[in-house]
Amino acid sequence: MAMRVGVDLARVGELDRLLRRAWFRRYVYSAAELSKSEALSGPRAAEFLTGRFAAKEAVLKVLGTGILDGVAPREIEVHAEESGAPVTQLAGAALAVARRLGIVSVTVSIAHKQADVVAVAVGQLSQVGAELDALSPLDDPLLWAARCSLDAATLLLQAYANEDRETVLEAVAAARASVSAASGAASRTGDKA
Repeated sequence: MAMRVGVDLARVGELDRLLRRAWFRRYVYSAAELSKSEALSGPRAAEFLTGRFAAKEAVLKVLGTGILDGVAPREIEVHAEESGAPVTQLAGAALAVARRLGIVSVTVSIAHKQADVVAVAVGQLSQVGAELDALSPLDDPLLWAARCSLDAATLLLQAYANEDRETVLEAVAAARASVSAASGAASRTGDKA
């Protein structure tokens, strides 16, 4: 199965000034993450929040967005299983981007060594997501849906939602034909004027 990978490296202490700002904490961390950090001692809280920050940055790379590009990091919640393994939960725009990309799950790993923190995120793509990830941006079904006839757009979006690879590829071809026909008609009309 295809995947998308993101990695981030941080150093405990590099966020200290930002962590003192309430707006930054609210923008980056979920209420549950902030609650967990408040239960920890000072140095451990900074290590915890730096690890979560690195994990969120790695997930943002999987999603192909930056920290200020429409996905608030707090929409990527990182919590721990009973075993201590980190688990991600996407919400809001993060979840919408993952769905658009065909990402069915995101797994993270966070490692601490002295003051260094590294996080790796792996987004697993559905079969259709993998096929769509391989298409050029000009072949993105959602972009074609915005440019083609209503009938072609409806077919395209239904195929995309149902994750039917063959139907998506047929729908992209129909959308291309629809756009070509509209472009040809427009140019012929322009020639007569």
